[in-house]
Amino acid sequence: MYVVSGGGLSNELNIVNGSTNEVLGPFTEGLANPSDVLVDERTNLVYVSNYDGGTVSIYDGDSLEFLDEILVGGSPKQMELDPVGNAVYVTNGDGYITVLDVVTNTIANTVTTRRTLVSVALNPYTRRAYLAYKNRKFVDVMDMDQQQVIRVMPLEAHSLRIITLP
Repeated sequence: MYVVSGGGLSNELNIVNGSTNEVLGPFTEGLANPSDVLVDERTNLVYVSNYDGGTVSIYDGDSLEFLDEILVGGSPKQMELDPVGNAVYVTNGDGYITVLDVVTNTIANTVTTRRTLVSVALNPYTRRAYLAYKNRKFVDVMDMDQQQVIRVMPLEAHSLRIITLP
């Protein structure tokens, strides 16, 4: 289990062994108010979005070594992995999604959205991304191959967090 701690109280990544409950860490290199953590199980790379730093930090999941930092700008928040497209989608407080190529660990694309994002959910099989916005009563549907919004789905209430089931 990977745990990030931010919010001005600390800047840490901790790893908890699920079998022994042993805590490894804290790891602090490359962190600036971390807001999300994601593990690519195929490569065992750990991605941490840094809200204050405008970056995504990358760690080796085996050695726990800090490897790299990608400047994505703004205030990165939530991340989702697209295993089919070999990409990580990073929501940003400045109204765009940064798409990272997980093979090269570089920015593949930046997709501008109409409003400040709070959440993204991916369905890699239908190649759709669903975008939720703060204080908005709709969800945008994005074509992951074309990387553009193709539809707006109205809601009865404000969206906060969104997930998909394959």
